Amino acid sequence: VAIYLFNWSMPLSILFAAVLIIMAVYGLFRPAAWLPLLTAEIAVMIFYHALTPEDLFSGVKWRRECAQLPSVTYLPDGKIKISSVRSFNYRTPDDFDIKYLDKIYDPAAITSLDVALSYWDEMEYVAHTLLCFNFDDGTQLALSLEPRLPEGVRGGNFFLGIYKRYAKYLLLATPEDIFDLRSRYRGEALFRYRTTASPELCRKIFMKIIAEADRLSSKTEFYNSMTANCTTGILKIAADEVPQLSSDARLILNGLSDKMLFEKGVLHREPGESFASLRSRSFVRQNN
Repeated sequence: VAIYLFNWSMPLSILFAAVLIIMAVYGLFRPAAWLPLLTAEIAVMIFYHALTPEDLFSGVKWRRECAQLPSVTYLPDGKIKISSVRSFNYRTPDDFDIKYLDKIYDPAAITSLDVALSYWDEMEYVAHTLLCFNFDDGTQLALSLEPRLPEGVRGGNFFLGIYKRYAKYLLLATPEDIFDLRSRYRGEALFRYRTTASPELCRKIFMKIIAEADRLSSKTEFYNSMTANCTTGILKIAADEVPQLSSDARLILNGLSDKMLFEKGVLHREPGESFASLRSRSFVRQNN
């Protein structure tokens, strides 16, 4: 915990681990030597659990792509204004024009919901989960729950993401931003599926997602690579609406979640269509 919590350098981490091992071995011969070791471990754990997002992120300068949070305004006519919908123009993953939009969305106009999985480094069992709400006028709103990274940090580290090093970032964006970034500019294998969720269910999930984005705009929370990641975090938000998904162990290896969703009838398919066929035609091909 201490190594990841304090973000020590590799030499210091090795030295700290060596000291712990020596103390543990020494304790086999002199049991009293366990006392300072246990005291140090308990002190670190107490300090760790007492840390708040305000403690760690006060004054932090965030990376450009996650520096601005979306904010929500509920309008009298039932529509929702979202400020700072991300719509970057990319040349490379690190070279882009920063652009945010203020958009008005009508929950009553939502027709369907898509789920997408994006795989990197040819991994099979781990992927990034994204959602996209579709409206009857062709408008789309995509979203992704991600670690919010401080400036100078390159990419999220799984273990650092467990030990309170990142904030939770609910990104609301145009599909041209969020999907193109991953499939075209990062070269990830992205599969986008239409779900069988009814418009009514889509609207309920949408309202909960928007409420969570609004909450996170004023209250910082920790991202967690296990319990509040791109998949588990979204499911927690929508747990009341999709209880049949929340307890499925296959979500731990979320790269397999599309097959799980297929088996549960969540993904729209042609009559008699196999999962292999659906997956093949759901692959997002980009013309670079």
